Amino acid sequence: MAPSNDRFHELRELLHSSAVTGYAFDDTEDRRGVALSAYLRQAARDPARAAEAAAEIDDLIGTGLFSDEIADDVDLLPHINPPRGETVESCLAVIGGHLRQFLADFSLEYSSHGEALDDYLSDASESGLRQLAEEIRAFLILNESDRLLKKSAVTLGLAILPPRGVRLRQWLTDVRGIVLHAAAP
Repeated sequence: MAPSNDRFHELRELLHSSAVTGYAFDDTEDRRGVALSAYLRQAARDPARAAEAAAEIDDLIGTGLFSDEIADDVDLLPHINPPRGETVESCLAVIGGHLRQFLADFSLEYSSHGEALDDYLSDASESGLRQLAEEIRAFLILNESDRLLKKSAVTLGLAILPPRGVRLRQWLTDVRGIVLHAAAP
């Protein structure tokens, strides 16, 4: 059966990622699950996809999962099993929250962290790049533990988180290396 208007096309793509978990929700309020993490790695190339998926989740929850109005479209979605004591709607709401957090952390102006860094490097002076590299080095030294590093980064207002699956220390070290390479004569 074909969707009446393909109302949940991006949500369907997101839910297909759940095949890796045996079509079970594994997200919590505090942690993105395996399927959502896999989806967001793809959405990082086109963040508008995550925005669309979040809007479709809001539409689905607002209309009601069992509404006759969307029954044909819902039938086309992969059926995902919620954890005991949870509902599909509550699981989708958690995913929607993670999508909004992803969008808040990742500007739609850039399609990737690399693109944002390339843009910065294209306008920075050699002395500015050297200064940035030194500041990153000092910041890493001052914050010996990963816990302290994360707390300090939040306190200083770090607006962009590292790419999914990359620790903050490693990301800053990598950025420092790229900056030093760009500053080299």
